[in-house]
Amino acid sequence: MTFSTTPVKIVALTLFFMISFVLNAAEKSQVDATILDIFPDSVVKISPKKKGTTVMTDKYKPSGSPWYPGLDESNVFNFEIAHKQDKNNSFALRIGKGGQLYSLYGAFGESIPPSSLHSPWNDEVWQFVAVCSRYNTRLRLVNSDKISPETKKRFESFPYAKTLFIHNSGAYASYPLNEGEAKISFDIMLGKDDPGKISLLLVQHKDKGVLIPGQLDINPNGVSYTANKRSHKASDIKPGKWYNITLTLTLGGAGDGKIHVQVKEDGQAKKIAVPFHHKNFTGIKTLDLKSSANKYGEVYIDNWSFDIIKKNGDVRFTEKNDYEKPAYISGLMNNFKKTGRAKVFYTDKHAASGKMSLAIYDDVGLKNQNAPFFKRKVLGIGQNIYCPLLAEDVIVEKGVYRSINWGLVPQVKTIHRSPILYYVQTRDVGDGVIEITYVVHNFSVDEGVVFNWLNAPWGGTRITSLPKHYVCTPEGKLVTRDKIMKRSGVTELRKTGGWNISCATDAPDSPSLALVFGRDKNLESELKKQQEGKPYCQIKESKYRDMTTGLPADWKERPENTHRNYDVAVVIPQFNLAPGKTIWYRSYMVINSKKKAIWQAKSLVDKVDYGLCDFDPVTTAKLGVTVKDGKVLHCAAKKATFKLFSKPVTGTMPLFLLESNKHTQDVVTSDMYMFVPQEKLSLDIPKDYSNYEFYKHTVGYSLIDNAGKWKKLLGYAYTKKPQKGNYRKLSKLLDKKIFPETNKYHVDLWVEISN
Repeated sequence: MTFSTTPVKIVALTLFFMISFVLNAAEKSQVDATILDIFPDSVVKISPKKKGTTVMTDKYKPSGSPWYPGLDESNVFNFEIAHKQDKNNSFALRIGKGGQLYSLYGAFGESIPPSSLHSPWNDEVWQFVAVCSRYNTRLRLVNSDKISPETKKRFESFPYAKTLFIHNSGAYASYPLNEGEAKISFDIMLGKDDPGKISLLLVQHKDKGVLIPGQLDINPNGVSYTANKRSHKASDIKPGKWYNITLTLTLGGAGDGKIHVQVKEDGQAKKIAVPFHHKNFTGIKTLDLKSSANKYGEVYIDNWSFDIIKKNGDVRFTEKNDYEKPAYISGLMNNFKKTGRAKVFYTDKHAASGKMSLAIYDDVGLKNQNAPFFKRKVLGIGQNIYCPLLAEDVIVEKGVYRSINWGLVPQVKTIHRSPILYYVQTRDVGDGVIEITYVVHNFSVDEGVVFNWLNAPWGGTRITSLPKHYVCTPEGKLVTRDKIMKRSGVTELRKTGGWNISCATDAPDSPSLALVFGRDKNLESELKKQQEGKPYCQIKESKYRDMTTGLPADWKERPENTHRNYDVAVVIPQFNLAPGKTIWYRSYMVINSKKKAIWQAKSLVDKVDYGLCDFDPVTTAKLGVTVKDGKVLHCAAKKATFKLFSKPVTGTMPLFLLESNKHTQDVVTSDMYMFVPQEKLSLDIPKDYSNYEFYKHTVGYSLIDNAGKWKKLLGYAYTKKPQKGNYRKLSKLLDKKIFPETNKYHVDLWVEISN
């Protein structure tokens, strides 16, 4: 749906919005609106004459932004807020499935970095990040004198991440491909007049060295596979002719212990099965192409695909590339600057199907290079798990989109659980001003899981779009970051003027983007609350981080989507987000000409605000829940089996609706890991170790293999029975299929029932 908020159309379009949701999900719309009615009131207003027009839509169209080669933007898109006004204050802001702001396009072009194939729209976005310093590093455990060498070794050998920070975007795409059947397929042609030679290596990276179970060799002498120091020829090959080559093997030590090679020419296939043995090889980390040609040669590749297929036939991992979208490739080659004569690029000279193929022009410069020159991350893309969306709402007349997502530990194999809910409200204020408000709730059952290093938000700008970058001083002067930042790129918030600005040029009318992050408005009052024993969230002066990523030397000559291309700007509120607590943080972005953006940024500094949230159980709205034909539904209070709070009232925990893939069964639980595979890990930690209680029952979680669906947030329920009201435990109201046996994380909560 698309909505517009020009003044003369507000009533009609609001009606359209309401009718559309009534026809499709009337109940959901009202329930989500109630759940998301959690944000503090906005205080910044623009007069109607200066406001402009807001257009909001959930219909995907390509943004036109040059993302990293191989990325498909449709995988992340969820919603767009577009502002229509003057050239410099118009923009299109896109919100991803995880709640992250992944695209912001203005007169300067795309302002958000081109992202990464191994973490698409996961790190290089605007997002909230919460870090638990106590458990974020393994060093406190492995460096302890009380831990035996055997325990340290065991801890290090687990294939699970040990850090504890929570994204408001998603989990990293890079994960071990060590189970299921791997299938690699591509079309290849050697140059007719100058045939090249190339090898495909299957590689598993380990802490010590690299394991290679074999390699596929393609040259004018034919196609062969070398494993265990023996070469096995699969087929002859003629230069100037297209062939399809397919490799299949079973990962994880299962299967027949062979790599199956098929070479297909004009529909006729030749096959061989090559035995390979390597006791330590369990899976594929990368696929590398390399060459050791001693003369100039050409190779063309098309229709690349790589799939990992589970035992039950489900696709666990897939990547494809038909090379129809031209992109800059050669700068991504290892040793490219050293050799200087090899080229890798897209071409319309030859194609197996479609119009384009990948061309590799090799030269003698690569003859003795040991490193592969072209890696799997260039050939395709992994899959992301974005933070599950639990509710969303659009307020058309206010230009507001808001959502709630369950934040994820970004590593798909980890020993930690995420207890974080991210509420995000994005508002088009008008005249190029964007207001972003976060509400963050910690529902951990472990008292020690306190998040004390927050990014609100983590983000930044694309250097090639906005190369001129300045930070404001407390006196209101614009300076480069080296004039105000410490060596680490971090300084106290109050040593800045509360905002930065990135510009296309230094001209007063240059397209620009300012981030307004404030100057610790409530620091003194928060510290006073702490001293007086009153509820507080801020523990000391907040910080600001400003840095640039390591750019290649030739970044100005390269296309903008072929390197990291990132100016990082991060606000670090010094809050303690303890279990059961909720905090909020609001900041602003300004898209306008440099001169006007500076004026607007100065006027917004005092509007930046934050604090601790406290929800009154008497006035907090309640949501009805019922069960009908085995399905759990929100309903009117008078029809409810039980009622839940719509917000995290003190003493409550969130209650979620999940679904089992195996039985398509609705499940009501406080445990978001209900269907995530888990492995008990024995660490043998001594009882006198300071974090013994936390680590004594360590579990490894494999998020990538989740066997259920995260459907929505139902509401909040008490962990202890209130003294007043009619309350019963969930286990007394629901069937065991819907509410299974309880445990530490799947809590038997107290819910209100009708009298």
